[in-house]
Amino acid sequence: MLINRREDRLDLKTVRKGSLYAPVHNSGRFIMTEPRISYAASTKENVAYPDNLRWKCVRCATCCGDTEKHTRHVLILASEARAIAVETGTRTEEFAQRLENCEPYMFEIRKKNDRCVFLDGVSCSIYSKRPLICRFYPFVMERSESGTLEFKLPEHECHGIGRGRKLTQDFYMRLLRIAVERLELHRPKQGTK
Repeated sequence: MLINRREDRLDLKTVRKGSLYAPVHNSGRFIMTEPRISYAASTKENVAYPDNLRWKCVRCATCCGDTEKHTRHVLILASEARAIAVETGTRTEEFAQRLENCEPYMFEIRKKNDRCVFLDGVSCSIYSKRPLICRFYPFVMERSESGTLEFKLPEHECHGIGRGRKLTQDFYMRLLRIAVERLELHRPKQGTK
C-alpha cells in the first residue's frame, strides 16, 4: 500500500530519482526564474517545496501548447492512456504516439497546431483524467543527492505564479500522493526488470 498507516507516511521509495523530472525537461538543469524563492522542508516526509509561493491556474492554456521558449511534451503513463481512451471513446493511437526508452512514460499526447489535441479553446476536454505531468505544472520534482524529493519551479511561462493563495505543505503533499499512486502502478515487480 502507498501509505504506511502506522506513521501516516508516504512510501517515497516508489518515486525514483528523476522519474517525474527527466522526461519533461531534458537539459537536467533548473533555471530559476525567481532566484529569491525560499524553500520549506518537511523532515517527516523528506520533501522540499517552494515556501510562501502564490499560484493558481488562470486558464490561459500556455502550458498546453508550444511557445517561443518551449516545445511541450505531454508524456503519459500507460494507465493514463487507458483512462483517456475510455473517457474519450478513442484508441490510444489516435491521440498519442508510443515512446521508446522513456519509462515510466509510454506515450506522448499528440498536438494539433502546436497545442494539445485535448485543448478546446482554453479548456481541457479531459480535465478529470488529465495526466500527472499536467497536474504538476508549473512544478517539476526530482530527488536530490541527499534523497530529498524537491518540488522545483523551473524557468516557466505560467501566468498563475504570484496569483491566488499561498500554497501550503498540504498542496505539495497531495501532488506527491497522486504521483506515488500513479507511479506505483508502473514500478517493476521485484525480481523483474
